[in-house]
Parts: sequence; C-alpha cells; structure tokens
Amino acid sequence: MMRKIEYLRRVLSCVTALGMTMGVVSCGTKNAAEVAVEEGTFRIEGHVEHVPDSAVVVLLRGEGGSLAQVAADTLVDGRFTLTDTISRPTRYHIFCKGEEYPEWLTAVWVDDGRRIEITGDGVGYGLWDIDSDIEEQAEENRYTAAASEAIRLLMELPDSLTESERSRRYVEGCELLVGKGYDYMMTAEVDDFWLDKFVRYHGIWRTTTRPALDWERLADRMSDEQRRSPLGQVIESLVHPIKKICVGDKMPDAPFVDMEGRRRSLSEFARRYVLLDFWGAGCTACGAAVPELEAVADKYGSRLAVIHLSVDSREVWQHAVKERRLEGLQWLDTAVVGKSLPVRCGAAESGLPYFVLIAPTGKVADMWSGYTEGSIGEKLSAYLFEIE
Repeated sequence: MMRKIEYLRRVLSCVTALGMTMGVVSCGTKNAAEVAVEEGTFRIEGHVEHVPDSAVVVLLRGEGGSLAQVAADTLVDGRFTLTDTISRPTRYHIFCKGEEYPEWLTAVWVDDGRRIEITGDGVGYGLWDIDSDIEEQAEENRYTAAASEAIRLLMELPDSLTESERSRRYVEGCELLVGKGYDYMMTAEVDDFWLDKFVRYHGIWRTTTRPALDWERLADRMSDEQRRSPLGQVIESLVHPIKKICVGDKMPDAPFVDMEGRRRSLSEFARRYVLLDFWGAGCTACGAAVPELEAVADKYGSRLAVIHLSVDSREVWQHAVKERRLEGLQWLDTAVVGKSLPVRCGAAESGLPYFVLIAPTGKVADMWSGYTEGSIGEKLSAYLFEIE
C-alpha cells in the first residue's frame, strides 16, 4: 500500500524527486498590468486571497520526460509573477512550496507574448482559476472542472488524520480523480490533448485498487489515424497488454539501442548468463548498486554480461549516463509502453532497481527487486561459480 501511495504522489507531484533548488525572482515595483510582455516570452500574474505570505510559487517545464524549474517567486500580499522564454504553445506546471500548501502540480499553458492571469481563494492551488485565451488552457480548465471534487479532496486532507487514514483518503481521492476524468473523456473531443490525458489517468489507475473502468471501450473512441500516432500506440499497448514475462519463460529480444544509437540484441550474448539491470535516473538505490554490478561483471568475466536498461526517456537516459559517467553496456528499450521489457518483466510495478537473470538457455532464471550491499553477488553465486 505505501509503495502505491508513494508512486501516486510521484505521478501527481514529482517535485520531491526533482531535487530542485528553490530560487526567488523579484516581482519588481511596477503594477503588473503596466509591464509589457516581450516577444519570445510569456508572463503569468497571480493574485490570490487568504494565502500566507512567504510561500514560493515554482514554475516547472517538461524536459526529456522530467520536470525542471525555470522560475520562482515569493508570494507577497497574494501576488506572484512568473516568466520564461517561449516560441509556441507549451504546457508548464506550477507548484507551491510552503508548509500549508498540499502537494500538487497545476498545468498552465503559455504562448509567445501572452499574459496569463491566475486568481483564487485559499491554498488549494489545484483549483485556482487560470484566465487565458489559449485553446489548450481552455480544455485543461474543462478537465479540472470535471474533476474538481476529487482535486478538492486530495488538496484538503486534514492534518489531524493518522498516516493510515491519510493514505486511505489519498487513494480514494486518486480513484475519484480517475473516475471523473474517465467520465469526461467519454464525451470530450478525441484529440492530442485527450490522448495525453488517457495515458496520465491510466497511469494513476494502475497504482490504485483499480475501480472497474472499461479502458478498451474508451480507447475505441480513437480514429484509425490516432491509433497509429505515438500516443495512440501507447494507449493500444495499455488496453491490450502483452503477457508478462515470468521465471522459466523464454526471454524475447527487444528493439535496444546503445548510447551511440546502434541497434543491439540479447543474441550478442548467447550461451552465457545475462543480468538485466533496470534502473532510473531518480532512483538512489540504482546508483548505489553500480559498484557491485561492476564488480560481478569483472568477477565472472565472459560468462556473464551485465546490461543496464534505463526505464527513462531517451533524453533523460542519455543525460544521466553522460553526467554520471556510467560505463558498461548502457542500453534503452525503444518499444512503446506496454511492450517494453521494463513493463513486461514487472519492473514498472515492483520498484527499482529491478534485476532479471537470463540463463545460457535463453530462459529467465531469476527476477528480484531492490538492492542492499552484497545482494547481487549472493544471488549470482547460486547460478555461477568461481573459476580459479
């Protein structure tokens, strides 16, 4: 249950995992309406009531599958201003950092030269009003209105609740959020925005007690052209999942690429043991396992291949490998969600790091999740022996 709660919190608000350094941007002394919006930029102006001063409003932008801070401002008399450079309609997120503010991400669409006004009452910023003539924001607001009951429940969890009560209420709120979103999507226009929401809501649904929702029926609203799009393929893989891989199964190959963009295959290591290490850039335990993984690769030599498989997007994976100077076989499975090995092997549900040991016969010999010092060597010693 706690693993599900933590994952839900990351889905709804991945700010903690970002490790952001909060900066403060001065609003200046001019009246906000008097400040022109320069070409190539946008300006978000907030005026909210009944909120404590000194909280920091953070502006986040998606970069390579994760979120990065691009601006921040301190609330003074309920006012804040945020800006960044832009060239086309883009979805940003705001997050309020303060003791009285709940964990949430509020989507804000911006565009070149646009001024966006945010108003509201109270610390529940998931329900603040976003006034904008940007088409995508209007659609975002409609989804928010449809799920307002669930958002309010998630943002107004009393401090008096015990941890177990808070966890239960949080899961209930997530289930209500998905249910309300699902109902709205049954009648909303099916466009790129709809496809994105499908994937997001389905991701939250998979980590709850899974209320009965007919996702296949909802996916049937897509046109043939939409099914062939990248997001459409992801949705198809979610509603028509491939059978999970278990111990004893033959390990299938996958469309792997390495850091140089070259196609790679498990068949390169036929007739030897192969250890797949599923890892993520935001996983601390994954980093802690690296020295031992390097040690076992050296210890067993040509009898064992250790392949590090990232669960992140291509951009996040490449950045992490270069920044951390990771060595060895660093690969990425480029299959769509639902068909990729991280999902089919259960890494997406069991937590990271996740390990799969493939025997020389090509069949899965063992699968396990988590890492403590010495655990990898202990596992492998049951299958490989030292050669003097």
